[in-house]
Amino acid sequence: NLELVLAFSSLGYIAMPPISITTLHVPVIIAAMSLGPVAGGLVGFAFGISSMWQATAAGFLPIDMMFSPWYSGNPFGSFMLAVVSRTVFGVLSGIIFMHLFVYFSKHRPSELKINIAIVCLTVLSYYIHNISVRGALAYYFPESGIDISAVIANLYSTQTFINVSATVLTVFFSY
Repeated sequence: NLELVLAFSSLGYIAMPPISITTLHVPVIIAAMSLGPVAGGLVGFAFGISSMWQATAAGFLPIDMMFSPWYSGNPFGSFMLAVVSRTVFGVLSGIIFMHLFVYFSKHRPSELKINIAIVCLTVLSYYIHNISVRGALAYYFPESGIDISAVIANLYSTQTFINVSATVLTVFFSY
């Protein structure tokens, strides 16, 4: 499973202060597109469990500790942040792709329409993941300094544009 290879290698979690970034959302998106919402949710669940393990065993930055139920001081918040947000992300990605696929395939399906659906899903999925994780940080861990205005501001940042572009290219050429 690609998710496990990335989770337990240096390719899955990359320390970029003030947070660690991850590439583990890519297999979730691909599983959701290829196998549907249930598979997307299961791979998202594995992503969440691995992020809790990573934060507990090798958290790089202080904000990483919020993903650990043992170090955060808020085990329920850590579980919601790490596991639930990422499971929901996988399920929603699968549902969205099913609807986009049906919409773009309805009248004379073409490769272009399928490619448009893949790009649309990838962009939407990236934002779903970003909003769900940062939103959970803001809600369950206000001491993180991330609030709703920071979540919204992040959606329009140069870094987000670069990350979305990289995710779209990775998913597009992997699918």
